[in-house]
Amino acid sequence: MDKKGLLVNYAGYQKTIFPIKLFTYNGVFYLSCIDMKTKQHRALLVQKMNAVGLTDVELPDYYRKKFKDVFFLFDRDPFILKVRLPADYYRDVRPEHGILLYPTQFNYKLLGSEVEVLLVAYPSYRFASWIVLDELRGIFPPSEEDIQIAREKGVKESFPDLSFSLKVNRERFRAFVREIERFFRVRSSLLKNLNL
Repeated sequence: MDKKGLLVNYAGYQKTIFPIKLFTYNGVFYLSCIDMKTKQHRALLVQKMNAVGLTDVELPDYYRKKFKDVFFLFDRDPFILKVRLPADYYRDVRPEHGILLYPTQFNYKLLGSEVEVLLVAYPSYRFASWIVLDELRGIFPPSEEDIQIAREKGVKESFPDLSFSLKVNRERFRAFVREIERFFRVRSSLLKNLNL
């Protein structure tokens, strides 16, 4: 199936897609792909999809390279985010394993009893709901040092709209905090409405 188009029935419609990768979000499987008709990146729910067969059309390498690190296309303003988790969250993982806590992660380091992770984030509700892991200990705006690490690791190649300006990153971080607050307001409302 490598580089070949896939004909699928999806949510009642037949379409040709180019699969890029499979990923999960909140326990649900999605297929990152290119829609052949629109040439747009899509994240399709696997449970709504039935494969019909392969096509002879091949996916140009350009699309695979452009979207290989993308799981959802968030609509705007990527920024550098720093989070901290308990060190034992990574207890069985070493850098050479290549396993990431977040698909957009580009750096991590152990800080005693915590792991500090740098990743590319977006000020959107969906991203806010996804980033809040059960044992998250802190969310922080980037420092100049964090931005320098991103620059040295070539993060902008995968995220061309990312800015290396500290001011821009901190503005986007503040917008992200507003989405985190909205996420917790929604969850709080849910708790109040539980009939126990």
